Amino acid sequence: MMSKEIKYDVIIVGAGMGGLSAGAFLAREGKTVLILEKHDKPGGYVSSFTRNGYTFDSAIFHLTDMGEDQTIPQFIRFWGGKVNATKIRYKFRYFVGDREYIIDSSNVEEDLINYFPEKASAIRKFFSISERMADETLEQGPPKPPYEMNTLEKISFGITSVFKRGTFLRYSSKHSNKFLESLLSDKALTSIIWGYYPIHSLVFSGYAFGWGYYLKRDENYYPEGGMQAIPDATVKALEKYGGKILLNKKVERILLKDGRAIGVRCADGNEYYSDIVISNAPIHHTLSKLLEGQPALEGLRREVEKRKVFVSGMFIFLGVDEKYDFRGFNFHVFLKEDTIDVEEEHLTPENCPILLIVPPKPKGQNNYSVILGAILPYEYENNWRTGNTKIRDEQYRQLKDEVKNKIIDRVCARLEEEFRKAIKYSLASTPLTFERYTYNEKGSFMGWKMDKAHYGKFIPQTTPIENFYLVGHWVFPAPGVPGVMASGYYVAKKILEKDKIDLESKMKNYSKNHL
Repeated sequence: MMSKEIKYDVIIVGAGMGGLSAGAFLAREGKTVLILEKHDKPGGYVSSFTRNGYTFDSAIFHLTDMGEDQTIPQFIRFWGGKVNATKIRYKFRYFVGDREYIIDSSNVEEDLINYFPEKASAIRKFFSISERMADETLEQGPPKPPYEMNTLEKISFGITSVFKRGTFLRYSSKHSNKFLESLLSDKALTSIIWGYYPIHSLVFSGYAFGWGYYLKRDENYYPEGGMQAIPDATVKALEKYGGKILLNKKVERILLKDGRAIGVRCADGNEYYSDIVISNAPIHHTLSKLLEGQPALEGLRREVEKRKVFVSGMFIFLGVDEKYDFRGFNFHVFLKEDTIDVEEEHLTPENCPILLIVPPKPKGQNNYSVILGAILPYEYENNWRTGNTKIRDEQYRQLKDEVKNKIIDRVCARLEEEFRKAIKYSLASTPLTFERYTYNEKGSFMGWKMDKAHYGKFIPQTTPIENFYLVGHWVFPAPGVPGVMASGYYVAKKILEKDKIDLESKMKNYSKNHL
């Protein structure tokens, strides 16, 4: 049925940071924007929630690119908003087998050398390679979508890359474990480097940036007010320009007419109409539900079916008594001696990597809100005892509790029973939980798998359907919050070009005059 709402210039399905970013850019340039979100709050993975008096961040425990002149604050300032952030300096406590290692993020290279003096040369080489890769990437500036380059631009980019990004080209897509093992020749040392991002399929560039740039150069941040502060600031800016967001509004169909997107239909029967539709819903959900059966998208469907998704896992949200002494450690890693050798699909509660992160305390909260993350596959025990139904019945809930207790037991075996006594509240989520709340296929944390087969192979934001676009971590330029927000910039830039609005120039001029 026809909604009483007016017709909009742009409708965006989903209020993750890609959709919010696109909406804020477009609203700022005078477009009437409506964002529809099925959840009761905006942000997707970049959000927070409160249970039993504890406020937790949903899935992310720190952010990059939040320095004064970097992506996230630049975008938010451009929209007329503001989010403050503080730097996060990690004091690591690693447990690898029966050994323990303490590493300070402000002194990572020397701390590692102190533990492994015979590997000093290899450690220095690892950081040298990592820092050169970061420098080469950052010096090139924001990338242009490869599918928008003409032949001359592609040739120029290739030549420039050979001469100016040689280290990045040589190492970035290498299999991380194999390269680290060949470089470091020590399993415990390799496990420490790998354990910061304990993902078997992650290409080497992830570790190069994680250690050589974000840790060593002190570039991890935490927003004041928690992760929810970022989408909230974006929504505030969007509404200032007349944009509108409706929460608890599930879109069930994107409407087409004569091969063009013309609006959406919601689960409550209301229809909203627009000149342009952008889907920030995950690509699998968009193709299989929102645009099910559309022949124009068969090529894209085939491409999506060929690809594998990034891992998911179990998050256990712990409320920990303020009296518990973490001794200054805010990042704990728990690994078996052979965890690094176990492929992702074979991980179990007994051998999976575990991270325990202690974020800054939420304002007004005395106790700690702790994130306990375990990398576990969606397919564990026949899709967590749901088979192909995705129905979370008593069998599912029983398994979830069993796994939660096993993970906590492994942590308490190293932190001792004093930690167990300090736990005042616990809540567990599984890959099916993340899938249910976000529609990300198999609960994927970061879109596509980041192995050599997928790395650098982007899906465009444009589609074969006229006036229909994609945004988020399944499309160009990259996963991670800065990349997802950049995807919003790129799709807004493309749309505004039709009105001869040069968003790129506006951003450059703004940055030049306000930094």
